[in-house]
Amino acid sequence: MGCTPSKQDESPVNSAPAAGSHRAVVDKSDGPAELSPSPAAIVGGSKSTSAVVQSVLEPATAPSSSDRPLSNGAAPAEASAPTSASSAEVVAVAEMGSQSRPFAMEVSTRDAKPAAELVTMQSDATAMDNDDATEPSAAPEPSAATKQDDSAIRTTAPTPPVALRIQCLDAKLIERWEAEQQFTPSQEEAMAALRNRLIEHSLLTEWWDSKPVFYRFCQARQYDVDKAFAMFTDHMQWRKEWKLDELTCGEFGEISKFLEEFKFPQRGAVKAAYSYVHHKTDKQGRLIYIDRAGALDFDRLNKSTDREGLLKSYVWDCEATMQFRLPACSLAAGKYIGKTLTIIDMEDFKLSKFNGQARAYLKEIAGISQANYPELLGKMFVVNAPWIFRTVWNFMSPLLDKRTVEKISILGGQKEYLPHLLKVVDEQDLPTFLGGKDSTCDFVHEKGPWVHNMPDLCSGLPAHGSQRA
Repeated sequence: MGCTPSKQDESPVNSAPAAGSHRAVVDKSDGPAELSPSPAAIVGGSKSTSAVVQSVLEPATAPSSSDRPLSNGAAPAEASAPTSASSAEVVAVAEMGSQSRPFAMEVSTRDAKPAAELVTMQSDATAMDNDDATEPSAAPEPSAATKQDDSAIRTTAPTPPVALRIQCLDAKLIERWEAEQQFTPSQEEAMAALRNRLIEHSLLTEWWDSKPVFYRFCQARQYDVDKAFAMFTDHMQWRKEWKLDELTCGEFGEISKFLEEFKFPQRGAVKAAYSYVHHKTDKQGRLIYIDRAGALDFDRLNKSTDREGLLKSYVWDCEATMQFRLPACSLAAGKYIGKTLTIIDMEDFKLSKFNGQARAYLKEIAGISQANYPELLGKMFVVNAPWIFRTVWNFMSPLLDKRTVEKISILGGQKEYLPHLLKVVDEQDLPTFLGGKDSTCDFVHEKGPWVHNMPDLCSGLPAHGSQRA
C-alpha cells in the first residue's frame, strides 16, 4: 500500500460486515514469493489471496521455529533487545510478559499504482537521398513531452512494503486461527456487537477493524459488550496521550512513528541490571519471552535510567510485539498468532530486592499491560521459584486478571520444570541454562523470524539477529 507519514487514518468504518469477516492481503507483484514488498489490496470480506501469498502460506508442514527472515525486499534493519520492563511478567506483567502482544491491525484499502510506462522515442529525421548522403544524420532532439515523461520515470518513488501487521491478517491465516479458537455462537454475536457499537460511535478505523482485535477486548471482559466497549475506548484515549497512532512510512511499511523515532541509549545499562529477551518460538509458533527476574538488580536498574525512560521502553516493546514480533511469528507459522509463551526464571531471587520502589514500578507496568494489551499471554512458567517467592506472588496476583493467574504455573527446580517446558518448546530452541540445547540465548540479541523486520531501539547494542539460530 502506498503510504505517507501521517496521523493514523481516522476515517471511520461505515460498513458493517459480520465480525467474522477479514481482509485478505492480495499481493499483485511479480517479486519473490516470500513476503513480497508490493502493496496489498485489502479486500473486505474476501477469502482469496494471490498465488504469491498462497505459496508462502500453504506448505504441507508448519515452518520450523527457527528464525527465518521475513524480507520485504531488501533486508530491513535488525530488531532491538527485549522488553524493558518485565520482571513482573510473572509477578506483574503476566498478560504481556513485557512482550507487548499484537493488536492485529489493518490500514486503508489502497491499490498499488502501476509503474510508469517507458516512452519510445521516435526519430523524425528526414530520410536523406542515398546518393547525396556524405555525413550521418544528426540525432533528433527529444520532444518536450518525451523529456517530461522521462523526468517522471526518474522521480517515481519506490513502492513501499506491506507492513507485517497487515500481512498477518491474510484471510487464510485468520481462518486457521478461527478453526483453533472454535468460537461459540454467543461469542461470535458479542464480537459482532462490539464492532457495530464502535461503528455507531465513529470509533472504528480500518487500522482496528479485524476479528483478533474484537476477540481480545471481548475475551478480556468475558464477552460483556458494554465492558469491552469501555475498555476499547479507554485504550484509544491512552494511545492518543502516548501519540502511538501517529504514523510514518518507510522500509517497514506504515508503522507507529513512536517505534521509528524513540531511541533508548540506556538499553545496555538496563540489560546489565536486568536480563530479558524475546527468543525464538514454541511448538505452537508462539513468541517466547524469557525473563530472569530473580537476578534483577533493581537499585542498579534504577540508576541506569529514569522512570520515564523505563516506561517508554516498555511501551515500545509492547508495540513492537504487536506490530512486528507476533505478525512475523504468524507468517512463519502459517496461521495468525496472537499469544506468547513467557518463562520467568526466579533463580537468585531475594525478598530484599522487592522493595517499595520496585513494587510501585511493577504495579505501574502491570496496569499498563492489563488495560491496554489484553489477552496476549498464552502460557507462563515461573521456574526455580523459591518458597519465599510465594510472598511476592501473594502481593502481585491480586493485581492480575483471574484468567491471567490461571495461565501461570509456578514450579521449582529443573527436575520439576523441565518436563513441562519440553512439552511446549523444542529442546534445540530451549536455552541451555533452562535445560535445553540452545546456546545462542545471550539476552542481548533477539532471535526469531522478526529480527530483520523491525526498527532498532538502541544503536548502542550489537545488531540483533547477527547470529541466526
